[in-house]
Amino acid sequence: MVDLELDDVNLTGIDEYPPDSSVKLNGPPGTGKTTQSAGRVGRLLRDYDYEIDDVAWVTYRKSLAKDTLTRLAAWGLVDSSELANPSEGPTRYIGTFHAVANRVAGGDVDVAGYYDQQDFCKKWNIRFQKRSPWDEPPGELLFDTFYYCANNLLNPTKTKDLNKAPMIDDLRNKWQGDIAKVWQDWQDYKETKGLIDYYEMLLRPITKQQTPNRDILVVDEYHDATPLMAKLAEYWADDAEVVIFAGDPHQVVNSYAGADPDFYERVDLPEVLLDKTYRVPYEHWSVAERVLNQAHDPPQVERTTTGSFSDGTSPSFRYSRDNGWDVPEPSEERSPVWFVEKVGKDTMFLTRTRKQADGVAKALEKAGVLYQTQNSMKRDGWQAGDRGEMNTRTAVYNALQKIEGLRPGDFNGHGLGEYTDTSRSTNIKLDPPEAAALLRHTRVDNLAQSRDETTEIAQEIRELEEKTTVGELRQYVEDEFWTTYTTGARAVGELAKNPAGRSSLDTRDLEALKPALRRNDGPVGQVETLVYTVHASKGTEAANVIVYDGITGQIQDEISRDADARANECRTWYVALTRASKRLVVLRDGFEWMHSYLPNNLLDMARDGYEQAKNAGVAA
Repeated sequence: MVDLELDDVNLTGIDEYPPDSSVKLNGPPGTGKTTQSAGRVGRLLRDYDYEIDDVAWVTYRKSLAKDTLTRLAAWGLVDSSELANPSEGPTRYIGTFHAVANRVAGGDVDVAGYYDQQDFCKKWNIRFQKRSPWDEPPGELLFDTFYYCANNLLNPTKTKDLNKAPMIDDLRNKWQGDIAKVWQDWQDYKETKGLIDYYEMLLRPITKQQTPNRDILVVDEYHDATPLMAKLAEYWADDAEVVIFAGDPHQVVNSYAGADPDFYERVDLPEVLLDKTYRVPYEHWSVAERVLNQAHDPPQVERTTTGSFSDGTSPSFRYSRDNGWDVPEPSEERSPVWFVEKVGKDTMFLTRTRKQADGVAKALEKAGVLYQTQNSMKRDGWQAGDRGEMNTRTAVYNALQKIEGLRPGDFNGHGLGEYTDTSRSTNIKLDPPEAAALLRHTRVDNLAQSRDETTEIAQEIRELEEKTTVGELRQYVEDEFWTTYTTGARAVGELAKNPAGRSSLDTRDLEALKPALRRNDGPVGQVETLVYTVHASKGTEAANVIVYDGITGQIQDEISRDADARANECRTWYVALTRASKRLVVLRDGFEWMHSYLPNNLLDMARDGYEQAKNAGVAA
C-alpha cells in the first residue's frame, strides 16, 4: 500500500470519524495501520487548515518513520528537500519516540554507551566482558536491571521495585553488591561525564513539561510502548487537537520489556477496527487464529489472498561451547540455504531466541548467502544503513568486491606509480567505512606507514565522510597491496583480523567472507533475506517465512503457571505466523534444547482456510 495515491487510500471508518476526529486504530497484521494513519494525516494537510509543521508523529522503528516521510513527500505534502535532513525544519518531530522526545527537550546530548558502561563497571570491579557469545556477565545484567526499572517507571533503589525486574535473580546469583548504591553512583558518573541514558530522552520532556506543541499527534506501533513511552504519549496527547493512536493489542509481545495491551485499551478514544488484511492469506490467518484463540478472541478480518502452508521437520542445528555450530549442509532438504535457493531471497527466518537465529545465520554464511539481522543480535549480518553506516564485516566485503581484479594495467599503463583520470579505476570509490575498514585490516607490511598512523588515517576518513578514490587509497599502501588484496575471496586470508585490538572482525567473520565473496558479485545492496527473532519481526514481512517451532524450558515453566505469560506467548506466535504474504513454513525439532510449542494440527487449520477462500470465491 506504500505506492497508493492519497485518494486511493480507502480510509476505514471515515464516514463516522472524519479526518479531524481523534481515534485509535486497531490494526491486525497486514491491515495497514501506518497507511491508514498517513491517509488521515494526508487529508488533514490537504483538505483542512493544517501544515506539515503542525504534525508530530512518533513510532518505534526508524525505518517506519522514514517510510512515513517518503509517503507524505510522494503525496506532495512534504517538500522533497526536507528528506535530506528530516531531523531539522518542519519535519523534525516526525521520527522515533526517542528522537522526537530528544528534539523536544533541546537535543544536543551525549548518550552513555557500551564503553561508558564498561568503564563504570571496571571502577566497581564488576565483570562486564562476555566470556562467550551467550554469557550474561553481571555488569550487563546490572544495566539491564537499571533500564528495565527506568522504562517501567520503577525505582531501582527500592527492593520492592527491583524484585519486579525479570533479570534480578540472575543478577543476584552472579553479583551480591548494593544495587541501590551502584545506581546512585551511575547517576553521578553520568553527570560528571556529561552523559544521559537512552531512556532519559523520553523522561526529559516529562520532567521539563515539554510537548511538541503540534496540533496533530500520531503515535504509531503503540503495541510496542513501554510504561515510560505510554506516559509520554498520553502527556503529549493532552496537548494536541487531533490524536491518532495506531496499534494492535494482539501484537503486544514485549511483555518482558514492560509492554502491555492495557496501554492501548486505556486510550479513551473511539476505536476503528481495520478489518481487511492485504498481506495475510486465508491459510495463514487460519493457522495464526488457531494459536491466538488459545488466550484471546481473534479479530474478524476480511482476507483477500491465498497462499501456501507446510509443516515439517527441520534438519538439526547443534551447538557446543568448544566447537561452536554444527549446521545443516546447504544442499540438505529444508536447510536455510535450500529454502533460499528453492523459493528465492525474499525469505524471512524466524526463531524464538537469538541463539537459534544465530544458528540459522551460520548455516546461511556457510554458503555465502547474504542476510540481515536485527540490531540486538550478538552476530552482525550484512546490512548497510541509509547514510553509509555498516558493520566491519560488510565494509570489508564491499571494499574487497570493489577493488577485485584491479591490476597495474588499470592505472593507464604507468604501473602502480602513477594514477590518471582516464583509467578504469577512476570509477571505483570506497565509502568511508569501506576505506577505513580496508586500511585497518591490511597487513602492516602492505601499508605505506605504521599501524598507528594508519589507524589515525582511517579515523580521519570516517570523520570526513567523503568517498575515497583508488588513487587516494594508493598513497596509504605499498605496491604489493594491489596483488594481495584484489583477489576477491583469496584476499580474506591476508586480512589482519584484529589490528590494534579494536576491530570487531573475528574468525567467524573471516569464515563468512570467503563464501560470500565467491557467491555474490558487487557490494552489498538491498539484502532481502532476513534472520530475526519473532519479537524483532513485528512490522516486517516477506514473501516467504520459515518459522522454527520451539520455546525454552524457562518459557515453558512460565506459561505453565502464569496466565499472562501464556497470553503473551500466544500473541508472540500469532505475530510469527502472520509475516508471510505467499508461503509460510513451520519447521519442528531443529534445536534439541527447545521444547515444542505450536499445535500439531496447523495443517488442518490451513486446509480450513483454503476452504474458506474457495467459498469466498478467492480460491479456485
